Amino acid sequence: MEAISQRVYDRIRSIHEFMNESIDKMSKAVNESVPAEKADENSFLEVKKDLKNLHTLALVAFDFLSKEHDEQTTSILIDRMICSYMKASAKLCSEFQDDGIEMIGENGNEKFEDIFEKETEVVGKFVQETGELKMEEKCEKKLKEIDSRMSREVDEKESNEEKKEEESTKESIVKEDEVEKLRIEMSSLKTEMKEVADAKTRKEVQDLRMKLDQSERKIEELTKQKDERLIEQLKEEIRINNLEELRAKDALIEQLKEENRNLQKNLTVSLENSKTLGSLVEDGNRKIGEKEEMIRDLENRKNEELAGKDEKIKEWEEWSEQATERIEELEQSKKELIEAIDQCEKEIRKWERECSDEWTQRVLEITSQYHQIEDLRASFISLQKEYDKREEEMKLERAEWAEKESELIQRMEEMEEEMARLREKVPEENKMEKEGLEEESSEEIKEEGDFEAVNDGMESDDSSFDHLDDQDD
Repeated sequence: MEAISQRVYDRIRSIHEFMNESIDKMSKAVNESVPAEKADENSFLEVKKDLKNLHTLALVAFDFLSKEHDEQTTSILIDRMICSYMKASAKLCSEFQDDGIEMIGENGNEKFEDIFEKETEVVGKFVQETGELKMEEKCEKKLKEIDSRMSREVDEKESNEEKKEEESTKESIVKEDEVEKLRIEMSSLKTEMKEVADAKTRKEVQDLRMKLDQSERKIEELTKQKDERLIEQLKEEIRINNLEELRAKDALIEQLKEENRNLQKNLTVSLENSKTLGSLVEDGNRKIGEKEEMIRDLENRKNEELAGKDEKIKEWEEWSEQATERIEELEQSKKELIEAIDQCEKEIRKWERECSDEWTQRVLEITSQYHQIEDLRASFISLQKEYDKREEEMKLERAEWAEKESELIQRMEEMEEEMARLREKVPEENKMEKEGLEEESSEEIKEEGDFEAVNDGMESDDSSFDHLDDQDD
């Protein structure tokens, strides 16, 4: 059974792929031959959607039919379902072809000639594979078997009426049980499909939302922690570096100023103590100039390092802006994902409504067939009652006519005996009296003929009731 199921699935998939390929080729031919403003994109999308719906219905129908226990009946029904699916898909492609030819114009047949030939070839191949003719022969053979079986049942009913009534009662009970069983299976299947679809959809949506929320929270936490950590680290580094450098430079400046003051003091003392200290003064001035140059260099270096720190701060600010833009992009992706989830939910609800409508129609059809069986059963019971009543009446009439027949036969025998006695006793002179007796005898014979006619009518009534009984069976 698994090999048969795989073969059926492959056949349905091959039909679906071929029809989609034909639609794509025809759409491409239309787009190449017709301007973009005249091409009908909605028609292409609708045909693709209808093909997808037919494919889904075919798979659902096969799953339902594969649960049947009668393999011969299941095989026939599956072949019939595949033929119906193929014909419906081919009809959609044909309608799309007609629309394309109408848009292209006179050259439409030439454009679609290759597609027509390939489609005809593939459809013929599918028909040959599904064995539709063999299926019809099987159906005819099955009908003949049913006809012969019904004929045998009619013969058995004529021979044994009570046994036939018991068999018909059992058959009606079995049919009722089968209908009820089928109804219960369909109801359970529908409920199960709906529960599975709802549970699966809810679970997928819930998982997506949970993953999305977790990702969002994680991204926010990581971004926030990283930004805070980097900002704090940068601030701390800047603060420490600035403090250390400022302290070092301030200390150096103070030291240089102190040395300068000391030199000035020494120079003043030297000038006061000796007039020959000109060279020392020059040397002191030179040293003072060098110290001032060193102070200017240190201040320039300090300014350059502060400018580098400012550039680094600007880089961190730019990185923070980029992180903000990335967060906005993630939020936009989140919105798009939520919209996709809502669209999936809408499509799932639409598919559920379509499946519900399909199963409701099937239940109504089965209910209608069940009511028809009930009506036929009631009509059969009423006809059976009429037949029994008529048969009782005919039995009474037969008994009455049998009694009349016996009385007439007895009277004829008595009259023959009387005539024999009269022939012996009465002479020929009483010829007139004899003729009167013969007239009475002829009347009796006429009554006997009427009796035979009545018997013939009763036999015809019996044959008509037998014919009616055959029709009821």
